[in-house]
Amino acid sequence: MARPRTEFRNELKTRVSDRVYEGVQQFLAANRCASEARAISELLELALFGTVGSVPGQLADNSHGTAQRGPVIIRHE
Repeated sequence: MARPRTEFRNELKTRVSDRVYEGVQQFLAANRCASEARAISELLELALFGTVGSVPGQLADNSHGTAQRGPVIIRHE
């Protein structure tokens, strides 16, 4: 019987430094990922599409409002 199709059809293989490996292990434990492969997939997606400056252009201008730091101050004049 054939396996059902999933969105995860592509495989990547690489070697990493001890520092990166330990970081993946910490992410795996903190986020209760099912496997190292899933943790690496989530980290790679976050690095490519979830950080400032790396969001695709068509999504960059799609915002509900501007960002704000600190409390909202309403001034009555």
